[in-house]
Amino acid sequence: MIRSPLFPDHTDIDVATLEGMDIEALEALVSQAAAALQRHRENNRRSLQSDMGKLARQAGLSPAEWQMLVGD
Repeated sequence: MIRSPLFPDHTDIDVATLEGMDIEALEALVSQAAAALQRHRENNRRSLQSDMGKLARQAGLSPAEWQMLVGD
């Protein structure tokens, strides 16, 4: 176990290598990574939509004008 320099107040972290993991553990790791990636993408999408809405409002565009400009 090692202590993470990024999270010094947290508990020790087990370090594993891919070679030392069985197929079930690898599948779980891939599943967790896919879920984390999906959450990241969704957060980015929501943030981008919010930013685009703010930009449209600051530009004084109506929703119809914004839709015409950016498309569907």
